[in-house]
Amino acid sequence: MAYSVEYDAVEKMIMAKIVGKTTQSELQEFGSRIIHMIKQENCFHILTDLREAAMNVSVVEMFNMPFKLREIAEAEQVSIYSAKRAVVALKTQKDLEFYETVSRNRGYYMQLFHDM
Repeated sequence: MAYSVEYDAVEKMIMAKIVGKTTQSELQEFGSRIIHMIKQENCFHILTDLREAAMNVSVVEMFNMPFKLREIAEAEQVSIYSAKRAVVALKTQKDLEFYETVSRNRGYYMQLFHDM
């Protein structure tokens, strides 16, 4: 897996992207890097591009991911509930629809899109 997390000063948002196969622990590391960038830049708008990601994550791991991200955010003293996240994925990445539902049910601002 390769990933990037950068702050775009022009758009005033965090741009994050994953390319390749990824596991739950790598996704957690990716989320941790995004949270660190939120704190560093004081920016709560995130665009995540997962169109080239191949996630090897179980339904249970997908369900637990919002909880793990909340724990990481609390440790960084960041309010994950203030973040507004747009996730771009392929229509064939059906697991992300489940993740969107779980995230929204937990009070996160997250919207799934299928094109930029």
